Amino acid sequence: MRLTEFRSAANVLRFEPQVPPSWRSLRVEHTRVGNSIVDLAWHSEDGHFTLDVKNAGPMFHLKWNQARIDRGAISPVSLERDIMPGNTHLSIP
Repeated sequence: MRLTEFRSAANVLRFEPQVPPSWRSLRVEHTRVGNSIVDLAWHSEDGHFTLDVKNAGPMFHLKWNQARIDRGAISPVSLERDIMPGNTHLSIP
C-alpha cells in the first residue's frame, strides 16, 4: 500500500491514500519533507475526506490525490496547496 511519496529536494509531499473502503482514518507521523517533519491525519466519512497536516518546519507543497466512489464509479479528486508551518485542515467534499 502506497501512502506517501516525497521529493525532499523539491519540498513536495504527494499523498495518495489507497486504503480498504472500510477504513475511516489513517495517521502518518514524522514524515520528512525537505527540512520539515510532517504528521498527517486522514479521515473519511460518507464520501467526504479531511486531512489535518501538522508541519514542524518551513513551507512545503502538498499534492493530495484522493479516489472517491460516486455511483459505483471511482473518480479521482486532487488538491494542491502550499502548507505553511503549524496546523492546516483541508477537506474534499
